[in-house]
Amino acid sequence: MSSSIALIPDSEHKHNFHTHTFRCKHAKGDVADYCEAALALGMETLGFSDHSALPDDRWLSARMEYAGLDDYVRAMDRARVDYPSLNTLRIELGLREMDIDGLRARGTQNQVA
Repeated sequence: MSSSIALIPDSEHKHNFHTHTFRCKHAKGDVADYCEAALALGMETLGFSDHSALPDDRWLSARMEYAGLDDYVRAMDRARVDYPSLNTLRIELGLREMDIDGLRARGTQNQVA
């Protein structure tokens, strides 16, 4: 696990739905790193919302590569397996999509664990 992951302790905020992994190039750490940090802070919900991959790999400076999308989903699946008995942290899988060529900004939230 990476020791560079730092979430701000705040007892009023038990639910976070905007967490990025290293895949979108402007965050550090992977799913398990953030799960560990969230558990240490007593959080109840941790939502991941990496910027969605685009089939043509546009804007890779702030998005995951399209080929990395399956790995992103697998990391969520691993978290479900690695943290089954805790039952204290709900993990949500999402993708953040921005307005691209007339497409409306929309997000996808699917419960993973």
